[in-house]
Amino acid sequence: MTKRFIEKLFCLELILLPVLSVFFVPPLVVVEGAQELQVYSSPVVYPLPSVPEPILANETLKVQVAAGSSAGGWAARITSKYASFLLVNLNSSNVGNGKWILFFKPNGTLSPGLYSLNIAYSDGGKVVNYTQPRSVWVLEDWPDKLTIGHVTDTHFPYGAEVAATYVYEANLIHPDMIIHTGDLVDIETLSSAWIYFQKIFNRLLIPCYILPGNHDHSGKSGAYYKKYCGPLNYSVVIGDFLFIALNNGDGGVVKMEQLEWAEKILQKNSDKIKIIGFHYPFFSRVPGRNINGSWEHIESLEPYMYYTWRDSLNESRMLLRLIEEYDVRLILAGHVHQDVNYVYNGKHYFITTVACGGSIREGHYYGSRLIEIDRKGNLKFDAYTQSRFFETPNSMPVGNIKYYYRTVNDGSKAAVSATVINQLKQNITGARLEFIVSKEYPAEDYQFYPTAPARYETVTTENGHHFIAYVDVPSESSVYLTLAAVKDETNPTVKIELPDEIEEQKPVTVIIEASDDGWGVKNLEASCLVDGKTLQSWTFPEIPLQVNKEKAILEYPVERHKITIPRQPAGTEVTIEATAIDFAGNAQTYKVDFTVGAPPVPTYTLRIYSSPFSGLSFTLESQSHSTPYSTSLETGNYTVNVPEKVTVDGKPYKFVQWEDGVTSTSRTISLTSDTTLTVQYKEAPPPEQSLPLEFVAAAAAIAITVIAVVIVRRK
Repeated sequence: MTKRFIEKLFCLELILLPVLSVFFVPPLVVVEGAQELQVYSSPVVYPLPSVPEPILANETLKVQVAAGSSAGGWAARITSKYASFLLVNLNSSNVGNGKWILFFKPNGTLSPGLYSLNIAYSDGGKVVNYTQPRSVWVLEDWPDKLTIGHVTDTHFPYGAEVAATYVYEANLIHPDMIIHTGDLVDIETLSSAWIYFQKIFNRLLIPCYILPGNHDHSGKSGAYYKKYCGPLNYSVVIGDFLFIALNNGDGGVVKMEQLEWAEKILQKNSDKIKIIGFHYPFFSRVPGRNINGSWEHIESLEPYMYYTWRDSLNESRMLLRLIEEYDVRLILAGHVHQDVNYVYNGKHYFITTVACGGSIREGHYYGSRLIEIDRKGNLKFDAYTQSRFFETPNSMPVGNIKYYYRTVNDGSKAAVSATVINQLKQNITGARLEFIVSKEYPAEDYQFYPTAPARYETVTTENGHHFIAYVDVPSESSVYLTLAAVKDETNPTVKIELPDEIEEQKPVTVIIEASDDGWGVKNLEASCLVDGKTLQSWTFPEIPLQVNKEKAILEYPVERHKITIPRQPAGTEVTIEATAIDFAGNAQTYKVDFTVGAPPVPTYTLRIYSSPFSGLSFTLESQSHSTPYSTSLETGNYTVNVPEKVTVDGKPYKFVQWEDGVTSTSRTISLTSDTTLTVQYKEAPPPEQSLPLEFVAAAAAIAITVIAVVIVRRK
């Protein structure tokens, strides 16, 4: 099989297979009770979703593949939901033991972002086409600073709901990278643990670096971790920053040979700003504190050390020597399921974060951290950590951010609105919102309301225009943002549903529903009046999120709420009123009246539109209104009158008919259900221009004079 043939076949498969999505699901293997899992470690050994490879936009990508000695015809590309880039194979080397090292160069300049790697080749007469999701991190420039999200102890599958919420929030907060310091799963041999890990962490839009904990060795000594996640220890360089992931195993210390390996990495990268992660914390006595010491006199530090490190002083000395001599500024850990922070010798930060899915101690909550580290090794922390650094708890609580889209966000609409509710005592800087809008309008026709964010990017794909906006959301506040190419001049729709029977001295459950076909519903309020006096008012809480281990987020074009009216005696007059306001500021109020003990009178929504223009003046029951118009009325007959002729923007229009075929400008509507009527007009031709009488008289006089002159000359 020739290389040319393989490349052609590869291109054909890329066209036919849905590999352009970051969330591409590659071929699955069956393991442990016929559960489906992807083996991350083969055939692409590196890069991995758990160890993405950071490269600059025009830099060479190194790939390690497990393949036979006869493998060849290498072809590759990187893909995301925004773009796909072919890679040119510069070199391929069989290094033995069934491994190949490949170097690929981008065919052009890559766009920054997180990509999946798709690779195709022939091996033993078979064609292999494989995608390694979320494994290539393309940067435009090496960063001056890194914002790291620190998370630990997710304990899949039991912590899947909490972990899913963290992933959802992290995609909005959008740190540069995430580091997970172990106990990814609760039991290594439980297949559902790895299924939920892969399913949920593949939702991340951010590079994530993962290392193992003791629970990740529970059953197969880390073999399943390596198979379904990645290597037990590794290092990665991100410009001026070095991250080393170490493995405590299930014994609670890093073995000496691994520390010796780490020293070689540190020596090779002595000029980098260094970060180390492992699972068991080195210092763990609560509360944290500032301490000073030396690896040469480690015995003086024993009161603060975690017992596994205290019981292995040779490894502890070695680790602490590496931290001191190579100036490791940030050391991340988990395991103890609580927040414990130490500052060692004024510059080495030992940070241990509470669990994000595993069990938590009384008085704690599920949490994570944000840590910023710059090129000089200076550190900044999120507001929770900063304000309570040596107290506990002090991490950012998970579950205090909500964001969603009030309209369908799939490229089918010309307007999308988003809501962000930040209940944290933490400013969110550069929160990432993605609006996917219709290509029916050019991208330049879209505007943000009420104001454009300071920074946004636009990418056009087959699905639509993707506007990626970065907004600041202050602590304990909300942000509302709309992207639209069309105006919204239509009121939202509000409905109130009453039960079939309203009995005396029994509570009444009422359903209030609001929707909007334009920019989406922003606010919904309701009130109840009894005998003309306000009994109760509601400002409805934001829609409860449905983020969980199965679903990332749902969109909410419709709001539906239940309210309960306290029991009332027979004959009580009750009024329920609800008002919805959309993102364009249009408001609609719906009101129903009923008498307790009497059958309710049904009410319906009447909407009146005009085409091909809006703003038509008409009367409904002799009351003047203009289109577009929406109201709620009790069932019955209502008369509508529209004009025969009208002028709009200087153009004359003439009535044609109602959309349902009625040809009279006056009609009576029998309202027995929700009804929408559209009155149709067409542009009228301009009236024929007649000659002015003065012009006619003058012309006649001239004609008579000419005739008279002709007669006289003939005579």
